[in-house]
Amino acid sequence: MERILIVSASEKSAKNLECLISKVASPSSCTLLTSAANARRVLFDEYYDYLVVNSPLLDDSAMELCLMAASNTETGVLLFVKEEFFDQTISEC
Repeated sequence: MERILIVSASEKSAKNLECLISKVASPSSCTLLTSAANARRVLFDEYYDYLVVNSPLLDDSAMELCLMAASNTETGVLLFVKEEFFDQTISEC
């Protein structure tokens, strides 16, 4: 069973992602967070199979969070970006 960390500025969006994931997988747990800072702390304290980030985040760059997770953990990373933020997000690479 997979452990999934979902990070979104909107709690409603996070819950929608959790519902979508639950329809295609059977995670043992989904943790919902609304800030990159909390996500960083949790990723270093606990193991997650997957990190799902819904961009943009209010407190930090979603891309920075994803790059940190991909570089420093064994967690798989999935980043959702709204079309209007795509160019800005890509420029952060």
